Amino acid sequence: MQQWKFEAAHMAKKIEHLELSIRKLSGESLESCLTEELRHVEHQLEQSLINVRKSKERILSEENTILHKKCTETPQQPTNMKEAASFHNISEDMEVETELLIGRPERGPTRNLLQG
Repeated sequence: MQQWKFEAAHMAKKIEHLELSIRKLSGESLESCLTEELRHVEHQLEQSLINVRKSKERILSEENTILHKKCTETPQQPTNMKEAASFHNISEDMEVETELLIGRPERGPTRNLLQG
């Protein structure tokens, strides 16, 4: 029974220490810290940031590889008939009629018109 009490007290002390550490890492309770403690907290945060960046880089690299495989396996084509038809219609609609007047401007209905 005595050992259980000792373990409970030890665990309570450990929990208190971890809670204090969490507060320091989140920027709380730093007023009472010595310079060396602040350096230690800074080092821990830098290591955590390095680990987060490594994980992010690994995940993005995996996603990039998957997307690259998808792009190289299937050629880019319209996904359905509507897209293909609308692309064809757009290119046909790009033709424009213009009028070109050659010569001096004249008054009246006798003008030389060319249509192209």
